[in-house]
Amino acid sequence: KILDNPFLIRYVKTLKNSNWCFFIEEYINGITLSEYLNICKKFYSIKFCKFQSACFMVMLEALKNVGLIHRNIKPDNIILDKFGYPTLIGFSFCKRINDLETRTVIGTPHFMAPEILKGRGYSYSCDYWSVGICLYYLYYGEFPFGQNTDNPNTVYKEIINKQIEFKYNKSNNDFDLKELIINY
Repeated sequence: KILDNPFLIRYVKTLKNSNWCFFIEEYINGITLSEYLNICKKFYSIKFCKFQSACFMVMLEALKNVGLIHRNIKPDNIILDKFGYPTLIGFSFCKRINDLETRTVIGTPHFMAPEILKGRGYSYSCDYWSVGICLYYLYYGEFPFGQNTDNPNTVYKEIINKQIEFKYNKSNNDFDLKELIINY
């Protein structure tokens, strides 16, 4: 209810009955970023990645301004409208932290930050990590950690122990993705 940003899904109303509470949200005419990637099946230009990263940073800033972390930023939780603008959805793991830390181990394995997995306190950094993973996925068409497995424990071990590899992308040979991700 406190979120008012064009890149974040808007709350409309809450309804309840004796068993359930329902959150009504705005309708966004579009498809998830995951669906878009599956349809296109290609590497994405750095221009597209830069545009998306700018939108993602506006999302994160809006969340931070009200003391929230999302904790589940991933392509399935981003809807693209017909113009390519993203909207963040899926706030079921969201938590108000107000510049404090939390220790809950929660999220989607391929997109979880190392500090979550190590049981250390974390705050806004976990969402920045997830955005970086999304950008890597957009650019290369694969995950930087756990690409060849769906086993969460294997993915977690790679996130904690493996160095991220920024490869040469022949369709984007004029740009190093590392520069975009590291600068955030």
